[in-house]
Amino acid sequence: DELFAGWRLFLERLAAASPVVMVVEDLQHADVGLLDFLEHVLDWARDVPIFVLTFARPELEERRPGWGAGRRNSTTLSLDPLDEIAMSSLLEGLVPGMPAASKRAIAARAEGIPLYAVETVRMLIDCDAVQPIDGVYRLLGDVGDLAVPATLQSLLAARLDALEPNARAVVADAAVLGGTFPAEALVAVSDQPEAEVRRLLAELVRREVLGVRADPLSPQRGQYTFVQTLFRQVAYDTLSRRDRKVRHLAVATHLRSTFADEGEEIAEVVAAHLIDALTAVPDDPDVPDLRSGAVAMLSRAGDRAVRTGAPSTAAIAYRRAADLLHEQGTAEADLSAAALHERAGAASGTAGDFTASEQHFRAAADAYRRQGEVRAAARADTYVGRALRRHGRLEEARTHIDNALAALREDPDADTVSALAELATLEAFVGNTLEADRQSAAALSEAQALDLPDAIFAELFIIRGIAHGLASRPAQAAASLREAARRAEATRDSAAAARALLNLGDNLVGTDPVAAAEAGRSAVAHSRRIGYRYAMSFAAANLIQALLLTGEWAEARDVYAISHSDDELGDNQTIAQSGAILHALSGDEAALSAVLASVDATASTEDPQDRAATATALAAATYSRGNYTEALQHAQRGIDEGHVLNMRNDAVRWAWPIAADAALALGQESTVEQLIAQIDSYPVGHVASVLRVERQRIWARLLAVRNDPEAAPAFDTATQALRQFGSPYHLAVGLLDQAEYVSEHGNEAAAAELAAEADALASRLGALTLRERAHRLLADVTSPEPRPVQVGPGA
Repeated sequence: DELFAGWRLFLERLAAASPVVMVVEDLQHADVGLLDFLEHVLDWARDVPIFVLTFARPELEERRPGWGAGRRNSTTLSLDPLDEIAMSSLLEGLVPGMPAASKRAIAARAEGIPLYAVETVRMLIDCDAVQPIDGVYRLLGDVGDLAVPATLQSLLAARLDALEPNARAVVADAAVLGGTFPAEALVAVSDQPEAEVRRLLAELVRREVLGVRADPLSPQRGQYTFVQTLFRQVAYDTLSRRDRKVRHLAVATHLRSTFADEGEEIAEVVAAHLIDALTAVPDDPDVPDLRSGAVAMLSRAGDRAVRTGAPSTAAIAYRRAADLLHEQGTAEADLSAAALHERAGAASGTAGDFTASEQHFRAAADAYRRQGEVRAAARADTYVGRALRRHGRLEEARTHIDNALAALREDPDADTVSALAELATLEAFVGNTLEADRQSAAALSEAQALDLPDAIFAELFIIRGIAHGLASRPAQAAASLREAARRAEATRDSAAAARALLNLGDNLVGTDPVAAAEAGRSAVAHSRRIGYRYAMSFAAANLIQALLLTGEWAEARDVYAISHSDDELGDNQTIAQSGAILHALSGDEAALSAVLASVDATASTEDPQDRAATATALAAATYSRGNYTEALQHAQRGIDEGHVLNMRNDAVRWAWPIAADAALALGQESTVEQLIAQIDSYPVGHVASVLRVERQRIWARLLAVRNDPEAAPAFDTATQALRQFGSPYHLAVGLLDQAEYVSEHGNEAAAAELAAEADALASRLGALTLRERAHRLLADVTSPEPRPVQVGPGA
């Protein structure tokens, strides 16, 4: 986040002086970070003159579907082969005054592809058939007499063959170095004298084989680059396997000696050269040493990726290292590969790829079992269970965790504690409050008995806090989660800090939304810092929930938009569920329809929390569209699923009032009575504060429907409770309910005052549906037409 913001600020400062144009070629080779940064610039640097132009082959669509499409400030253009007129114009620009017959001959070979035409002209330059005269290239001779290659590859090979032997050798060295390289690197890996290498570099630049980066804003300024990527590939392909190996080893040695900590910063590049060297001649006796070196560098690359918040990249590096070890076929290599699979599984879980996480931990467990490492296999099984739980496959998860504990309970250690904590977490998400409480306490007690490191306790206090929350002990839950956050931050464990804070926010949202929002913001920051997509989805969703209650709906929309785009959580169910509630309450039908496409009502998950959240999202959507029958059905399902956890759950907080309002709209008084009785059956401290005040509002509405004279004071009591709770949205709803009641009983002045206050609140929130309701009421009570006054109880 800080790097993106810093580079964006740099570009914005440049743009303040004059327009900035960023050009990125061959974007299909870009890493995830560059793609993310370009989208970040497009989304955030909207009010300054920055123009981003990217060129890519169609392969980019496979990695980043819809690139350049769907954003309001971006356009995608597909380039077709040039027609004859355009090709003639291109050639005229390259070699002014070229005869028409020569243009036609080159255009016929190029087949509408500009690259072919340009490379043909470059070949003519190599052959001195095209020479610079007074600063302009001119054709000397008849191009028709030249043997123009029929394909680009043969064309480039012909260019390479036309070079002197020493120049071809330098090009081959450069091809192994990469697409861009400094002169010093080429000198270091070449077996030719430095003066000769530099002379040949100048010649290759003159012949347009190589170019020099001259952009003062580029970190690669002054470096050499191949003018055409395919030329590099052709040069590389001409090398024998033995020559490739020698050059790759020379490059790896150079990089390790040039960069700090033996190439720490570019460990993956060094590893790639070592792998290329061993695959070039796979029967050489030094292959085991090369493999070990590549494994070590890939492991370092994975560790660095974890530290810099790129867990997906880390998982790839660990997997590649494990694959290399499996090739050895020894017991020692098998165990080392298992450890790398564990690290890959953890990184994949951080990135939110639970399928990959499960596969890596299964691979680790299988390898440990092959080598008779029972406890290590049990540890890996614990984390298979975690991946399955996060995927909503709770019963499968239980099997793996139970099996792990069977092996770990005897002679307990840190792995035993981790398995107990994972079992407690599973019980919590199943809704088994007593077992979650018991197992989390057991894990914490065992950790203290073993005097385990402080870092482990952050995880244990998180699950202890979740267990307290499920048991409706919010004060104890908050205390445990705050202690978890304190310990996590003290040990600089951002992953644990994110989980502690997102759960703290969830615990506080029903009673102290402002504190919940602060916890949510911190959880989002920790998650984003380390690329923790799994925690990010919950942290952002919980933050949206808190902001809906604090009245900061503009920020809530920003959180949703950033999570959807910048954080690439557009298809995440948790974000979609909170987004559906946000857009439904806002009355934004277009945004609601878009987000509902990501709410999978048919998802086969065993997680009651997820099922409850999906049902509540659908309830909010159908209620906002006036479909009260479906809204009531969805809301009741959300309550049924959610209260398995407790009556403070997000889903219940929203589903209960939706169900009650929908039942009143349908005239189902008995259903409302049942809903009120459900809340009243719980101790008052086990019900979220927002539900307690909503219960008073619904009770007043029910009395009004029955023309009970106690409705008027009930509305006063409910409105006062809503004011004290402090949620602008809930207060606006209560004000409109009371306004409609007093209007029906002839007090139009009071109704107008209440409706006007509600309208002001709705306007600040951007709640279009509430504003429309307020405007209808205001128009009704301020109409000059006389209205009949209702006479009866409470009139």
